[in-house]
Amino acid sequence: DAPYQVRLLWGLAAYRTMSGDNQTALSLLERHRTIASTAGDAADLLMGERAAATSQHYLGDQTEARRRLDAVVSRYVTVPQSHIARFQFDQRAAACGTLANVLWLQGCTDQAVRMAQYAVEGAQAANHSVSVYGALGHTAFPIALYTGDMASAQRILSMLQKQLAEKSLYIWNTLCCCMEGMLLSRRADFGGLLLLRRGLAEVRDSGFRLRYSYYLAAFAEGLASAGQMAEAHTVIDEALQWSERREGWFLAEALRIKGHLFGLERSAAGDRLAANHYQHAIKCARQQGALSWELRAATGLADLWRQQGRSEEAAKLLRPVYEKFTEGFDTSDLRAAAALIKLLRDASAQPSRALRI
Repeated sequence: DAPYQVRLLWGLAAYRTMSGDNQTALSLLERHRTIASTAGDAADLLMGERAAATSQHYLGDQTEARRRLDAVVSRYVTVPQSHIARFQFDQRAAACGTLANVLWLQGCTDQAVRMAQYAVEGAQAANHSVSVYGALGHTAFPIALYTGDMASAQRILSMLQKQLAEKSLYIWNTLCCCMEGMLLSRRADFGGLLLLRRGLAEVRDSGFRLRYSYYLAAFAEGLASAGQMAEAHTVIDEALQWSERREGWFLAEALRIKGHLFGLERSAAGDRLAANHYQHAIKCARQQGALSWELRAATGLADLWRQQGRSEEAAKLLRPVYEKFTEGFDTSDLRAAAALIKLLRDASAQPSRALRI
């Protein structure tokens, strides 16, 4: 019964994606595509393309994910309610959500913010709660945090919490606990660590693993801010291991954070380990075309070199990465990079001025 094979393969792939096994999900979706091409319909094929692109995004293949998502978004103009019931989500809103994350990784920051808004608006227009949860929690909230827009992140979290007060789902309550913890930690409110610890324990118990390394990394950064360095290293090591095995999209950022933790030691050995991790993060980000992760890692390494008196070398590393961006210059990462480039330029110019005098 080929039509039911198509539905079952989709269900298995969705389960594997939610449990963090994206490679198996992708293999199932390739089988799904083969059968759907002869026994399915246009909706089956579009859903399969969207789901496969999601797996490729989480595995770290942003180029192929974007190619597929662009096609899905352009073709899926409207989504019948029957498709939402059949596939669990509004497929166009889900595609826009994943595409927004891909765009941010590729350095298209302003486009990512707009696409995230399209995802939220599409899910709201469909009047489908689970689609709204995904658009807010998996897309709009993280992109607001990535760009440093804390006010928007708080507003989005409040919207999600209001939605959940009306129609609650256990795993989304748990993820909201993690998200609230992230915001509090960013504000140096260490009550956020309690929420993250509790939320991550519930995530582990549930078996849900979508974006698991992302939440672990937030917990590690919060622990480091609170001076709990030993546990921070343990948690980021778990995020690294998970990223290497299951979520390659986050590997460069996990490496950067590990480098940052070593840099906080303020020792020669710590600086060497920090530089190694920053360099590994830059290489990984370049391989994946994740320009935003590359900028963060390059900024970290350039600042480390600046502290070591290697300002000219630092500028040569950071400036070319910064100059690849064509938008998003008011975001926190790009503002930080621009400020560091100016600092490096001023530091490099000082010796020559002194010589002229």
